[in-house]
Amino acid sequence: MALGLLGTVLVILGLFTLVNTWINPLWVTPSPWTDESFAEHRQIYRNLRTAKAGLARSQPWDVALVGSSRVAIGLDPDIPQWGDLRVVNLGISAGSITENAVIAEYVVERQPELKRVILGLDLTDLTSEDDKALNAGFFDSPFSDRGSPFERELRYMVGFSSAEASYKTLKAREEGVVPPYTAKGHWAHHRSADPVRTILKRDSIPFAIRYVRLRKAELKVSERKVEALRRGLRACLGAGVEMVIIIPPNHAAYLVNMPLQGDPDPFFMVERRKIVEVVAEENAKFPNSPPVVVWDFNDFHPLNAERIPKLGEGPMKYWVDGTHALETLGTVMLSRIHGWPLEDPDEKTYGCIITPEDIDERETEIRDSYDRYLRENPGDVDWVQSIARQYQNTSDEEAPR
Repeated sequence: MALGLLGTVLVILGLFTLVNTWINPLWVTPSPWTDESFAEHRQIYRNLRTAKAGLARSQPWDVALVGSSRVAIGLDPDIPQWGDLRVVNLGISAGSITENAVIAEYVVERQPELKRVILGLDLTDLTSEDDKALNAGFFDSPFSDRGSPFERELRYMVGFSSAEASYKTLKAREEGVVPPYTAKGHWAHHRSADPVRTILKRDSIPFAIRYVRLRKAELKVSERKVEALRRGLRACLGAGVEMVIIIPPNHAAYLVNMPLQGDPDPFFMVERRKIVEVVAEENAKFPNSPPVVVWDFNDFHPLNAERIPKLGEGPMKYWVDGTHALETLGTVMLSRIHGWPLEDPDEKTYGCIITPEDIDERETEIRDSYDRYLRENPGDVDWVQSIARQYQNTSDEEAPR
């Protein structure tokens, strides 16, 4: 009886292994018999960290895009401007530098042909202890050094969660369902369909107000986050891989809440100064490697101040919501970084490189762009202020509707 039970278990495990390696639902169980027709249907959203690790090691890449959901949504690895470069998007929702530095290190170690890492570093990351790694599946993924790698890889082969992901992927292919993420890791589908005005009112502006309250109580750089940033920098500099750091943008209707609400550092100069300081220090330690460059896109530039459509007017050209840019703006960022041609005059002036030597000048530019935004967009500013007043008359748990 015991042998029969053991045999049954082994058969079940064998079937799980066969199915999971055939479908490879999370990109971590490739085999010679894996059917790549499943690639566009793999349901990776609930196991995003594991799947992004699988993508990082599953095939050769020339360029890795690393960061939070701003990178996952805004930077498209399939635009024609990339030419023959093989590009993967490893952006993860709610990812902070503590995760993203490890991801950069992971892909550098496993991709000997890697040429470039583009790392999105969100403003406020270095001054926040917030970290979603524990509850987001990071420590169950190959990115983590916790636990036994053998047990983890075995779980991907025979685990129930992998089998469930295989079933969902198989079903999605049969029904022709396109998942949120493409086969190159780009979050291209199933984003919020709500109007930007609605999302700003319901989520972005209330969040900004709450965040300013926290910053008023305490504003300091997290040494843990700084060390994580150094880890990511050293991974690229030590391997001779070019790294570009981008500070992704927020829409001006979100950013304007910081000065209007009396934020102690309304233009995030504490973060900017720390970023360029750390980058300069690490560059100096690796004089024979391509120096890390920091591109700053977060200000009140006209592209970030695109008029907010009234309800019923349709989507925006550059924005998903107040904190996530569309691929249209992401392509402008990538074009500025790489020198790809742009026709629109505003697109040609979008973003700038920042260094310790010009950071004071950058602060002046941001303040001037803020003043211009107030002058040129009184309707949007008045609307933002009206939402802020509504929110302040409610509890922190009840946003205006």
